[in-house]
Amino acid sequence: MLMNTVSLDLLPIDSDFPLCQNGIDSAKLSSEQISMLQEGGFIVDDALDELQVIEDKFDAEKTESLMSVKLLLSTECNSNCQYCYQHFANYENSTISDAQIRTFVLWVNNYVVENNIQKFSLELFGGEPLLASKHLPLLFDLLNELKSNRRFSEFSVSIITNTSLFTDQILSLLVKNDVEFKFSIDGPKIVHDSRRPLKNGTSSYDKTIEAIKKIKEMGRIDLVTARFNLDKRNIEYLENVAQTLHELGVERLYCGRVFFRGKKTPYSANIINEKSYYQNGTCLKLFHVLSKYGYSDTPCVIEPSRVCQFYRLHSYVVSPKLEVAKCDELLDIKELQVGYIDSSGFLKKVGKNYQLQTGRTPSKDIECKNCAYLPICGMGCPIEAMNLTGNPLNHVCMNKELLQEKIKVLLMANNE
Repeated sequence: MLMNTVSLDLLPIDSDFPLCQNGIDSAKLSSEQISMLQEGGFIVDDALDELQVIEDKFDAEKTESLMSVKLLLSTECNSNCQYCYQHFANYENSTISDAQIRTFVLWVNNYVVENNIQKFSLELFGGEPLLASKHLPLLFDLLNELKSNRRFSEFSVSIITNTSLFTDQILSLLVKNDVEFKFSIDGPKIVHDSRRPLKNGTSSYDKTIEAIKKIKEMGRIDLVTARFNLDKRNIEYLENVAQTLHELGVERLYCGRVFFRGKKTPYSANIINEKSYYQNGTCLKLFHVLSKYGYSDTPCVIEPSRVCQFYRLHSYVVSPKLEVAKCDELLDIKELQVGYIDSSGFLKKVGKNYQLQTGRTPSKDIECKNCAYLPICGMGCPIEAMNLTGNPLNHVCMNKELLQEKIKVLLMANNE
């Protein structure tokens, strides 16, 4: 099997295919084989510089006129999820104020004008963002004013919440503003509640199911995205969750492994590592379950890597105190923040972190530049590099043996 990491085409070959020590023996190719190789992008015109195409694509995504912001409305939380990585972060407990919301939206407006931003995406996060729910009316008033004054080609808002603090008023406000709801369901009630307990002792499962039903009654089930946080302790319950959500009309179910990007935690023993996820049939099993209920966001996918927000010029994570980082897993590390939003609504950059973190490109990294896996690696995850080497700017290579396992699973899934 040949794989083109640019086009992602997979080409089956037989024992007669003219391979040699350095790859393909082009002198022995038949006209039919040449046509197949050309169609899959394995053979290209001599004038085409494929590496330059990849670098141009990287630079285009990196400089795209999309302002993407993750805003933590509160670093406090009313639940105590067993696997939450924020247990191991050094956040100061804080919740955003009206004044800080005004400054935040002023910054967005200034930034949009200064950088000719065409698309805007905001994700409301925490902690639990609804601990700041009393400030949401002001936030959306200001966002709607911004949207009416600026001609965005795309404008979207989402919220990641445990749903426990929803009221009819909050739900109506969010639905009215087309906010995408991102919820987690980790199993049937007894399993979910043991993994994601609320600090007040009430059932988080009941609250989430109730929220989904209310959104459905409002005619906006299309706004719901559910996540199943997968590990050794709940893998057997995925089908129960998929069936329940399917019956509720939820259109998107995302299955993601619990992991800590190299950090050792008391929960680490429950994590399904990536190697076993693909090698022992786990991934294929999940593919079958999700497909059975019509969920297309299956685990059996290999796709070109989009440029990480860490490298993108206009992507930020903002704390309730308006501190700014390039990744939420760096927000609590002062020495890796890029700066803060000042009272006049401008990003005050501190040190050289912004320049260093957004300055990386394949052309400046020799190992990446000459690597055939670059299109599906995208220069890797800076947080993984930080946890493995102590520095998010260090080079960490893709596990090529693991990629081969992914390809095997992809082929099996496509052949069934």
